[in-house]
Amino acid sequence: MSLLKIFGLVCTMIVPLSAQEFYHAPYLIYKDTQEILLKLASPRAGRIQVQFGKNDLGFFSLKEKELITINLGPRDCHNEKEIVIKGNGHEWHEFVEKAPCDSEEPLRFAFISDTQENRTKHQDISTLLTKHHQANPYQFIINGGDIVDQGNDISQWHHYLEDGHQYMKNIPQVAVIGNHDYKGFKGKRPAPLPAYFKKYMRWKNIHPLGNIAMATSQAMFLIINSNFKILSPKQIKWQKDWMEEQIARAKSQGLPIIIATHFPVFSSSLNKFFSKNVKQLKKLILPLVNKHNIKVVLSGHTHMYERSIHKGVHYIVAGPAGGQKNRPTWKNKFKVFLNPKILTLSSITIQQGVFNLRTYDQKDNLVDQLKIQL
Repeated sequence: MSLLKIFGLVCTMIVPLSAQEFYHAPYLIYKDTQEILLKLASPRAGRIQVQFGKNDLGFFSLKEKELITINLGPRDCHNEKEIVIKGNGHEWHEFVEKAPCDSEEPLRFAFISDTQENRTKHQDISTLLTKHHQANPYQFIINGGDIVDQGNDISQWHHYLEDGHQYMKNIPQVAVIGNHDYKGFKGKRPAPLPAYFKKYMRWKNIHPLGNIAMATSQAMFLIINSNFKILSPKQIKWQKDWMEEQIARAKSQGLPIIIATHFPVFSSSLNKFFSKNVKQLKKLILPLVNKHNIKVVLSGHTHMYERSIHKGVHYIVAGPAGGQKNRPTWKNKFKVFLNPKILTLSSITIQQGVFNLRTYDQKDNLVDQLKIQL
């Protein structure tokens, strides 16, 4: 069936539109303004009509295999909202979970990282994540970076979207930039925001380093580009200034702060512990979290689930959600929990300043939990 028939505007009998009809099936990105972005691509040219809840967003032209981004607007804090994509009697329907209206209502999100390398492993985590979402919905997902193994390989981005489609279609993503998301791009110093990462995980007019500051009813989330080896000294200073500005903004709103980076501040990996990225990260992060009483830093990269405590700050490193498992090569004296043998999904709830983490392995076994006051 041609896409002109699928996405044409002639009314016929309503038929569900499947993911296979798209070049890139619809998936969601969470913008820093808490607006939801819908991204999709079709195999041929055509036209669609999009609705979000009661809002008719109008018609959108589709070019062959070209990814388009549609701003759906904010989610509702009282009811879930339905996304409807229409064309020639064919329709796509998905529901987006409501947002908390205030600090009395819980904010729930998922945390995974390192979806690279192994498609079957990512599919396993995708199935687990979907199961948890259906039982107790997430408002969004934080992916700690290394989305793909070779950032310049467009086929790997295609595979990532295919393998995670069952959760990406109705849970907005917030992605951190990992070192593998730069892999394969040529040049002495790659651009601070990799081209394909920007295309698939960001939007126009994003911060030049790819940072995101996202204020919710429960917390301010600072998504940081920790690839300092790639950044210039000027950009590193810019990073510090930006963080201080966003921390001041969070304090003015009375919001606790959660930081997400790709590289971990503390880990049981010798190479990662002494890398330039980690050294610079410590130089930047440690003074800020200690000065401003920030309690949680989320990271990935080492492919080992680990939790450390340093001066009252909890440093949580996700296990892989597709990448190969790793093994400890360094004695981390701040470690309080380590399991290098598992893939992980962390379900996190924040309510009235209480941070509650429950981490599961790929077989849905509860392997770690933490409850602290932010």
